[in-house]
Amino acid sequence: MPYDYLGSFPIPDQVLPPKLRALLEPIGLSPTQFVEVASRLEVDHHGANAEYLHLLMAVVPGRDDDPIRILDEAGHGVVEFSVPSADRYGCVAEFSPSISGYDYIVAAWGDSSFYSFNLAEKVWMTLGLTPRSVGNDQQRLVYDDLGLPEFGVAEGEVSSSYRWNLKRNVSWKMSNE
Repeated sequence: MPYDYLGSFPIPDQVLPPKLRALLEPIGLSPTQFVEVASRLEVDHHGANAEYLHLLMAVVPGRDDDPIRILDEAGHGVVEFSVPSADRYGCVAEFSPSISGYDYIVAAWGDSSFYSFNLAEKVWMTLGLTPRSVGNDQQRLVYDDLGLPEFGVAEGEVSSSYRWNLKRNVSWKMSNE
């Protein structure tokens, strides 16, 4: 039976929405499996059964004794909310986006009406990936490893907007390898 974010009170399986249940399942070791690393989802099941999900993944050091605290960015579902305030020259020189000081996998920015997403520069440059865009109705970024070659190592939607409801669900997935 899964545990809540505090790790102390069990949540009955029958009350967990299917998407949350899938996210709480352990990730297998298969290199062919794709792992969801960021998501912004709004599914209306007609009223009381609506699902809303803001998933951000951060690189956090392992802790055996303490549960990880709820990170500040969990409220907005993005790495950075709005635009940093700049009232004098050079005041954003020390600006360093993060998830409560931890590195993020997907760079997500939003201002309550428009949201943009991209694989973090540190991730795709470290792994030697090359981005390519898929346009028209999809508006996706796909990252390939041209050195192998291996295509579709990571991919996800570039943007979405919000006005009364989320216009497009966003999901970023990466190869488990």
